[in-house]
Amino acid sequence: MRTPILARQTSAIRALQDLSLRNDLSDYGNAAVRQALSSALLMQCIGEIVTGKTMSGTSPREHGMALVADLEAFVIRHADQAIPLDTLEGRFGISRRHITRLFREGTGMSIGEFQQRTRYENACRLLAETDLPIGEVAFRVGSESGAALARAVRRIGGHSPSALRTTMARSVKK
Repeated sequence: MRTPILARQTSAIRALQDLSLRNDLSDYGNAAVRQALSSALLMQCIGEIVTGKTMSGTSPREHGMALVADLEAFVIRHADQAIPLDTLEGRFGISRRHITRLFREGTGMSIGEFQQRTRYENACRLLAETDLPIGEVAFRVGSESGAALARAVRRIGGHSPSALRTTMARSVKK
């Protein structure tokens, strides 16, 4: 092919991609399983192209923004985990420098800032919807402790987790 094509990342493609990149496959049949998943992924992508489910006339910028959307989705799915840039480099096949530059250009924030914002939003939701202790909320959103979560909530939202819970509870009762 002489022109780049951007295929839409369907749920089938995303699932095959996630499975083919997993590190927890057992040693037995590991290479064969990876080969089969890679082949299925390639066939799914070719099928999308053959059926015309592509984004025609895409520019390098549009490719970059599609990558940023995939990065955002990955970070949101794994917000409760540490995500080293090396992991993103291996997962997306693009250098750390290029990933960080594209992400900042596309979102206006660093990957770490985006992950912290996502953790904050998840914590707010858990604080509003559950009676879980703050330490448990911290654990579930990927914070190292209740104190670390409290610092992050104060820094991002300007209030404490307990004040947020009280405020959210009042707004729900109204």
